[in-house]
Amino acid sequence: MMTPDTQVDHSSHHILPLKAERFAHSVTCSGIMEVVSIYLLLCTVLSVTALVPKPFNTTLENDVFIISDRLELHHEYSKCNILYEAGRRLTDRLRLRHTSTDNLGEPIGMITSVHISIVKGCDESKGIIWPYESMNEDYCMLVADNEIILEAEEIWGALHGLETIAQLVHRSHTQTVIKICAVASIFAASNPSSVYRRQTTLSSPRFPYRYIEALSGLTAYFPVCGMFCPTHLSVYLRSIFSNKDAMAMVKMNLLHWRIVDNSSFPYSSYTFPELARKGAYDPEAYVYTQDDVKRVLDYCRLRGIRVMPEFATPVNSDFLLFHFAAFPLKGYAYSWGKGYPDLLTKCYSDGKPNGRLGPVNPITDYTYNFMQQFVHEIKTVFKDPLVHLGGDAADFSCWASNPEIEEFMQKMEFGKDYSKLQRYYLEKLNDYLAGNNNVSEKTAVFRQGPMDYDSKPGNKIVIHVWKNEIWQQEMFRITKAGFPVILSSNWYLNMIEYGVDWPRFYNLDPSDFGGELRLW
Repeated sequence: MMTPDTQVDHSSHHILPLKAERFAHSVTCSGIMEVVSIYLLLCTVLSVTALVPKPFNTTLENDVFIISDRLELHHEYSKCNILYEAGRRLTDRLRLRHTSTDNLGEPIGMITSVHISIVKGCDESKGIIWPYESMNEDYCMLVADNEIILEAEEIWGALHGLETIAQLVHRSHTQTVIKICAVASIFAASNPSSVYRRQTTLSSPRFPYRYIEALSGLTAYFPVCGMFCPTHLSVYLRSIFSNKDAMAMVKMNLLHWRIVDNSSFPYSSYTFPELARKGAYDPEAYVYTQDDVKRVLDYCRLRGIRVMPEFATPVNSDFLLFHFAAFPLKGYAYSWGKGYPDLLTKCYSDGKPNGRLGPVNPITDYTYNFMQQFVHEIKTVFKDPLVHLGGDAADFSCWASNPEIEEFMQKMEFGKDYSKLQRYYLEKLNDYLAGNNNVSEKTAVFRQGPMDYDSKPGNKIVIHVWKNEIWQQEMFRITKAGFPVILSSNWYLNMIEYGVDWPRFYNLDPSDFGGELRLW
């Protein structure tokens, strides 16, 4: 809804209020409501079984409330674009058509307002607010006689509370179209619990790290928007954005964006443009421009979702060899090497180069100068402290065939253990991530395998356990060594077995850090 007292931020396509007092006056709901012959009901009878995920604690009675066609959001955060956009999304959600619910019971009251209180406030007039690793996502929601009171420590909990409100709505065959207006007003209560009448919901996430891994390069260019996207955006952006809408609805808080892999390099680097120009499926249609990346980051930010990119290195060669054996590829690190072949290792047969190229060459100055510049760009573009660098499924046969690498192995006293060489390479990248260089420090995430769990590197790393056969032993071994762990072992969508296999998914417990769902 546009008003004379709003301005449009064209860089992110958001509507921002200019002044709190003028904004509050201009968007009052009176006089602009469209009434039709239907009711929207807030039903606390069905709410607990319908809420996803299940709240930490819920107390309820069997009561039904009508939601007023003049429902208002009351808060004092007119400079909080995150909350403003969340109100717009809630409006759209309440207007969506879906299967009606009969026999809800007789309404005993009417909800006319939602009062939002955020302890730490939310003011984006001096800078954009980003979700972060230790953000507080707790919220408390009270459904009283004629109002909903939503309290949160930070804006991220308020977003989850608004999502809970949307999930509580059920329909009968009649319904009222609702327009929700963000009204700048102060809500304070010395004893909020005293207004409790029908339902109290207290929710605190069990895991601070709840995410989905989305592929961009392995099997196809995964398009970047959903039902709430501007119509001018491409179908590719719509696909990624609709996935983020779904994540927000179930209160997931991190996107693991596998933006680069062996078969494709769709990320358009401004430091090394040939990576996408020659490594993407199509350098015009199937790339993520810097503007696309900014849109994804901002779309996720407005939903309380962090974005952890993955740039798989030195290579995910097992995947390539298994799935693309019939393709006329001359090397393993296909997407990295198309634009910059000097990054890759020359493979040898009988003491001579055989024309094939292997994984990233871990011993040359060219490689480390390249990676240092590329890592600096990643740290500048992406806001989250976590960056996934892959590190799994390396094929060492090409390294073992190269006489220069063999000489380096002897010099470093690595013997014939090429996993030590891989570890040497990954720890170098970890140092680049952790270094300051006038940009924020980052923490590397590596898949299980390459790191030595008996000796910690100088900088913090996170281990990603993904192999399902021995995940219990791996979790014990890695956490005993003091590393944080992400677990995804049994949550691959392609892990389908005959018979009853659902207990396997529910019995997998990621302990106290977090886990991910793998969309492949």
